[in-house]
Amino acid sequence: MLSKKIMPVVLLVVVILAFSCSQKPQELTVTYISNSGFLLSAPEGNVLIDALFNQGFGYYLVPDEQTRVQITNGEAPFQKIDLYLVTHDHGDHFFTPWVAEFLKKHPETRLVSSPQVCDSLLVDSLINKQISNAPLSLGQVIDTVFQNIPVKIYRTRHLGDDSGEQCQNYAFLLTLNGMQVMFLGDGPMDYNYDLYEKFNLGQENIDILFVEYFGHTREKVQYIQDVVKPKHIIALHIPQKEFETELATMQAAYPNVIVFNKLLEKRIFSQNGIIQ
Repeated sequence: MLSKKIMPVVLLVVVILAFSCSQKPQELTVTYISNSGFLLSAPEGNVLIDALFNQGFGYYLVPDEQTRVQITNGEAPFQKIDLYLVTHDHGDHFFTPWVAEFLKKHPETRLVSSPQVCDSLLVDSLINKQISNAPLSLGQVIDTVFQNIPVKIYRTRHLGDDSGEQCQNYAFLLTLNGMQVMFLGDGPMDYNYDLYEKFNLGQENIDILFVEYFGHTREKVQYIQDVVKPKHIIALHIPQKEFETELATMQAAYPNVIVFNKLLEKRIFSQNGIIQ
């Protein structure tokens, strides 16, 4: 029998352990699909970004058939996708038939994107309720929540589209397990300085920033390092034929950059750094 003096201490320890075990681990798993396609997994939910597409244009990795089937059928690590985000309607980021097929098999998934992307999907009445069209004007931002995941959506210019009207490029800032994760789509910061200055990204405390491989001017690198100040940088959109060359360029610009080169390769992050 425990003495009356020891019992309260034991109970306190039990309560502390129970409370600790009930807390969500501060982890976020990033799984590479191909090109700019990624899976983000956290206790709040699983998010796919630019994951199903069919064009590599002779430069970029495309999801192989096995990976596409895994995603579509909800096989590990794609068992339950809460949110599907598409940055823009280009063939190396989005392919309507594959995404529509995926949504039909996964009524629990909510897709969020631009009118250009959503209009191509809304013709299928079977998935209409799963699609959230987010019309934004150039430079506009909305701060909202989808599937219990906080999301900020930014409308920026796609590279080469000075007016910003030909291609509706969306950047996304997600809050997952206390970490801020940002995707730029194909709207590089140096091509959108005027817009990103208004977005005040320096106040967002970004943990992970996904950055395209091209255009690492001194001004752009300094802007990312001195203003945005992400804790981690992940490279995307690297042409496979030029992988080694572009890898060296990225590493010279951002010494701690993470570059994926294998399908379903992953990294696990916490607020304290990279776990593995």
